[in-house]
Amino acid sequence: MAIITISRGAYSGIEALAESLREELGYRLLSREELLADTAKEFGASESQLESALKHRPGLLEGRGLTKLHLLVANMEDRVATTMERCDLTRDKAREYVRKLDEERDKWVKWVHGVDMSDPATFDLMINLERIPVASAIAIIISTVRRDFQTTPESQKIVDDLVLASEIRAKIGLEPNISDDRIEVEASDGVVTVTANARYLADADRVKQLALQVPGVKDIESKMETR
Repeated sequence: MAIITISRGAYSGIEALAESLREELGYRLLSREELLADTAKEFGASESQLESALKHRPGLLEGRGLTKLHLLVANMEDRVATTMERCDLTRDKAREYVRKLDEERDKWVKWVHGVDMSDPATFDLMINLERIPVASAIAIIISTVRRDFQTTPESQKIVDDLVLASEIRAKIGLEPNISDDRIEVEASDGVVTVTANARYLADADRVKQLALQVPGVKDIESKMETR
């Protein structure tokens, strides 16, 4: 089963499209709201904090995640109209609000994933919903997934390794006493490699302890250096 990540501008109204894809493919649909609620519960953070983190660049946290996404380009006027209705704003203020959200999102993606949202090569598939009807967009995505994105042992390993590394990275990020601005985590078949410059030797030891607490970790290879 492929993982379809839909990236779009704020207030672009693609909920119906995502629901149609779920019905056609039999996939589980994870909405932004569900992800916020589940993540807040798992890591003991408030949903408002996570909501802010999704709109603005993180401070010291830096990571590398998926670099291939599906992008849907929606009509700006439709987005502005939706923003006016949901946020009770005038047209000019709604347009400026959407523009700022897009700008912050682009900065966030660049900071976290190291990719440029304006570069078409960032994405597997781009669809302009201003010109392509939603029904046609759904057909294009389904056809592409079934033909070109079948799960293989190699692709499953990439996902499993990414999930493990992400869980460890999250634990490190929640530790207030660890300076994590230079920490990188990679995983391969349960073997985790942590590379960083730590302020004190105790930081390196604590990172190892945190990693070993995550199910699926078989061994730790540390490349920590004290500052």
